[in-house]
Amino acid sequence: MLDMGFEPQILKILLDIRPDRQTVLTSATWPTGVRRLGKSYLKNPMMVYVGTLDLAAVNTVQQTLLIVQEEEKKMYVFDFIRNMQSQDK
Repeated sequence: MLDMGFEPQILKILLDIRPDRQTVLTSATWPTGVRRLGKSYLKNPMMVYVGTLDLAAVNTVQQTLLIVQEEEKKMYVFDFIRNMQSQDK
């Protein structure tokens, strides 16, 4: 949310809550600019990460919206998994 322009709203919330709060920021990708911005809101920050910090969101992911009836959901999931290729993630 920090990199999507919500910083003013986040700052307002932080100013309205107790100063002795515990703040946790989570992200699958953690760009340097967002990391720097996040640290500006934290006291004694600690970073825990798994893997590498070099991860970045990609624009090659294709998202598909499929509207199905409740009773069809299981069938669609099983078909999707069954038709996955070995290189699919």
